[in-house]
Order: sequence, then C-alpha cells, then structure tokens
Amino acid sequence: MKYRPEIDGLRTIAVLPVILFHGGVPGFGGGYVGVDVFFVISGFLITGIIAEDLARGRFSLIDFYERRARRILPALFVVIAACIPFAWAWLVPGDFVDFAQSVLSTVTFWSNILFWRESGYFGTAAEMKPLLHTWSLSVEEQFYVFFLLILWGLWRFGLRITYVVLALGLFGSLIIAQWGAMHAPSAAYFLLPTRAWELMIGSLAALAVRSGRIRLPHGIEETMSLAGLAMIAYSVTVFDKNTAFPGLPALVPTLGALFILLPAQSNTLVHRLLSLRVMVGLGLVSYSAYLWHQPLFAFARHQSLGHPSGTVIASLVLGSFVLAYLTWQFVEAPFRNRSRMSRGAVFGGSAAAGAALCAFGVAGSTNDGFPQRLNIPASIEASIERSSREAECFGIENFHEISDWTCQLGAKEASPQFFVFGDSHALSLLDSFDAAARELGFAGEFSAAAGCLPFLGIHAIRNDQETWNCNAANARLLEYVQQKNITNVILISRWAYYTDGNYSGNEGGLSFVARTPDHPKDRAESRAAFEQGLVETLNAYKNAGISLTLIAQVPQQLVDPMQVFRRAFSPWSNPADTIAELSITRERHAQLQGFVDMVFDRHNAPIVDFGDILCEAKRCPIGTLDTSFYIDDDHLSLSGANRLTPAIKLLLSGF
Repeated sequence: MKYRPEIDGLRTIAVLPVILFHGGVPGFGGGYVGVDVFFVISGFLITGIIAEDLARGRFSLIDFYERRARRILPALFVVIAACIPFAWAWLVPGDFVDFAQSVLSTVTFWSNILFWRESGYFGTAAEMKPLLHTWSLSVEEQFYVFFLLILWGLWRFGLRITYVVLALGLFGSLIIAQWGAMHAPSAAYFLLPTRAWELMIGSLAALAVRSGRIRLPHGIEETMSLAGLAMIAYSVTVFDKNTAFPGLPALVPTLGALFILLPAQSNTLVHRLLSLRVMVGLGLVSYSAYLWHQPLFAFARHQSLGHPSGTVIASLVLGSFVLAYLTWQFVEAPFRNRSRMSRGAVFGGSAAAGAALCAFGVAGSTNDGFPQRLNIPASIEASIERSSREAECFGIENFHEISDWTCQLGAKEASPQFFVFGDSHALSLLDSFDAAARELGFAGEFSAAAGCLPFLGIHAIRNDQETWNCNAANARLLEYVQQKNITNVILISRWAYYTDGNYSGNEGGLSFVARTPDHPKDRAESRAAFEQGLVETLNAYKNAGISLTLIAQVPQQLVDPMQVFRRAFSPWSNPADTIAELSITRERHAQLQGFVDMVFDRHNAPIVDFGDILCEAKRCPIGTLDTSFYIDDDHLSLSGANRLTPAIKLLLSGF
C-alpha cells in the first residue's frame, strides 16, 4: 500500500486531543474522539493491506500477525514494564491489584472487558488507572480476529458482496451503539460490538479507494477534506464526558476522518497541512505517545494526591512525546526492520515478554497487591467497606417502574414507619439506619440510585435516565408512601454535587439537573432547578401530611483515603499529623455547602446535620491510625457510618 504522509498527519490530529483531554486541559472536553479517529485510520490502513495481499494471492495469516506483532507489542511491553516500579512504589494494595489485572488483560488483549467490568459507580476513577487507555488496543485486536476471517471469506464473492455485507455489519453495529449509549453507556464505550462500525468505516473507505471508484472533482475534495477537519475540531471542543458515545454523535468525528482519508490523495489544503514535516513527525510517534501519556498522568495523580498543576501537566505532555520519540527510535523502528529482527525473534521475544508480564499480573492479583510493600495497618484496609446489601438495594435498573424496587429495614414483622431515599450517600447510611431500626423494633423501606437528587420536578441531565429515571422515581416515592401510609420520609444526598460539584470550583465535578429533561448543562440552571425542586418537594410532602427530613451532606474529603494512609505511614511521615493535615477542614466543607445551606435556610428545610459527630473543632478526619471513615473521598465506610448509628436511633425514635 502506497505511503501517504497525510495519514501520519491525521494521526497527530487524533493523538493530541486525546492526550490533552486526559490531562484535563480546558477546551478539550471531547478530546477522547481522537480514539474514534484512530479506529477509522486503523480500519483504513489494515483493510488496504489485507485487500492488496488478497488481490495478489499472497495473503498469509502468519504474515499479518507478524506485522501486528512488530507494530504493537514491543512498545506496549516496554511501557507496561516501565510502569511496574512506579506501581510497586506508589499504588495502594487495592489499586495494585487493579493494575496487575490490567497488565494481564492488556497483554492478552481483553482489557476493554476488564475496564468495562470495573466501571461501576464505586470503581477507581478512570484517571487513576495507568493502563486504562489500552482498551482501544484490545478492541482493535478483537476486531481483526473476526474481520480478517470475514474479509478473507467474502473476497471470493467479489467486491459488491463484500461492500454489502460490511455495510450491513456497520449499520448493525451503529444501531447497537446508539442503543447502548442510552441504556448501557459503559458497555457501549468499551466493547467491540458497539465500536466495530468505526473501524468498518475505514475498511469500506479502503475498499472504495482501492477499487478506484472515488473520483471527485478537486473542488469537492477540497470542501470535503476541510469539512472533515472541521467536524473533528467541533467534536473535540464541543463534546464532553456526557455526550452519548459512541452513538450517533460519534458519526461526527468518524465521518470527519473519512472525509479526510477519501480525497486526501489529491493536492488539497488539508493534504498539504497534514503532510507538513512536524505533523508527519508527530504522527510517526503517535502510537508511542498514546501509550506513554496515560501512565504519566495517572502516576502523577497518585503521587500528588490530586490533580497535578498546569505546569506539571504541560511537562507530562512534553514528556510523553520525548519518551515517544525515544521509543520509536530505539524500540519501534528496530523491531519493524525485518533485516534486524527476524520473524522468529519477534515471535519468540514477544512470547517471552508477554509470559513474564502475565506472570506479574497473576502474582499481583492473587497476592492482594502485596500489601507488605507498604506500612498501612491491615485494619485500615479492612475498614474500607460498604454495605453488603448494595446489589440488593442500590441502583436497581428501572427502579422507577418495576414492582420490586425497595428493601426492608429494621424489624421484619412491623409495618414500615419510615422510608429512606436518595443517591449513593443514602447507601452509605443504609446499615446504620437498619441497625438503629432493629434496636427500636421499627421497620422501614429503602431505595436509592447513583446521582439521583431526591427532589420532585427535577431531571438528571445524563444519558442513563431511561434506565435510572430520577424524575419518575422521585414522583413514584411520594405516591408510594401515600399508598402505604408511611408517614416519615428521610432524604439523603450529596447535595452540593448538583449545585457546585467539588472543591475545584469548575463544572467537571458537577452532576447537572434541570426542570426539563433536554435542558443544556448549565450551573445556573442546575442551581435554580435544585431550589425549585426543594420547594416543590417540601410543599408536596406537607400537603400529603408526610413528615420530611433531609440529612445534611457528610464532609467531602479532598483525596481518596488509602492515598492519605499511604502517605501517612511512609517512613518520612508522622502518621497522626499527616492524617490530620490531609483531612478536610470544617471551613472548606462549609464553603462547599454554602449555596445549599443558603437555600435550605431560605425555605426552612428540615435538616439534620451530623457534622458535630463527624468533625472535630477544625477538621473532619478521614480516619484514625487504625480505621478509615471513608471508602473514597465522599462516601462514608461502614466504620464511618457506624459512628452515626446512635444519632440515627435518636432521630427514628422521634417518629
């Protein structure tokens, strides 16, 4: 296949937004679409090579996989091996287990399935996983296992049949992707069936170019390629984490890539731009840059206990390309040179390195992350646990309409006297309410779902609201407690999550709500909807004769507790002082709750605040020398919640 320098330039257009997106650089909220552009490029190039070999009657499976091994494995294995010392030094046991599993799954090319399974609400944050980005490599390799055989089998029937079958497969995958983006966004994002269509766009383009059927006037090609570049730029700057992906919106960057690939053989402006020496140079090292950037960002976040400064991020971006050049020069290029590395050396070396990395992955996974690496007391790790009833009581799909949508609390033989409802912060207190009710001989019911503000008349502006419809669930609660004659309702939520987000002050940590389901994400609207929803909820329950109690948000910490304890029990730290210093102050906690508290005060909301139990004079401790009060930066652990059981018992006894 003839070398086209502008395709390397397109790789640059793809990799830069991905890196800047993962670095949290403002203005690149949709930078992740660079991966979609890579998929189109990959489908275009690989299909072109396979089609050329098939046409000449020289196609060989072993030749194909040799090329893939030379292209993919050496740099990948070097980056994984380089991550291991930093993981050993900086990752807490739970994160080390996750890392070890990701090493094993990356080497065996099923990391996309692993990361999909780890993508639950309480999973480790994506930006903290050094090998998260390898999911895309797994998707590609899984695709080529099937696609290679399909194309090989179809070739004998001619191009027309091949076009039709591949086009049908593309549209089928796109339909599944659109459905998945709305109903199962994590699965849609990571898994092959919902990503195959992006690679197949490139495949069909390669077959069309090879057949010589793409013959357009220069003016049309000029317009098409400019439009393609604009579509990619639009996706990078306008899309964000909440865009329904990889559904229909993903057509924008993928068709953008297609519009560049099809006419770029002519002398268009985009062709000349992408063929510039700097664009081609960055594109040549784009694969290695892609491999290096995520580990650099992830380990920097682990070590800095938060988001690194802008200067650090800029240094890491530059470092990604420096390491990429060195990797390309001393790893990629030598292994691609058949005169320097024989087929046997490539396969043998890859097998040995892969086996060694798999052995590491198994060892790290089966030895609990080698906790002896760190001095953290075992009692601390044991205390980081949440309710064993999570699967039974929390995040039940379609809980707004199915019959079995609540869990029982307290005494089984009594009629329910109260209902606990809310988001994941309600789950954190489930066991404490259950224990308090049992001691009193009371009975209650419980239901909660992630990111559902428990106010009437609000809509969560998220893609999952067909499955977890917060608006319908809130309305159902009022109707349900009236029917069951439950006279007390307790609402528990991470209130500031819907008005302010986190301590950074930007909108990245804010879960938007609105009074209409299709309202754009906007902080002012989210705050207005919060207040209007509160008023509607207070009035509705008052008119229904139902007593309403709101539990104030527990103090939100700055960092994950295990990172605090890792730092606290390092040889150069005083554990007690470090735990205290890294725990949130009451002042900052109050600042985050400022708007929420003002709204609650304005409307005389019936608030119960456990702050005096969870906080000391100046700080709200994340834990002690032998116990963590949190499972992450904002959810109480069972140990932390147990501190509230006496106060909850007192609350319930007043019903």
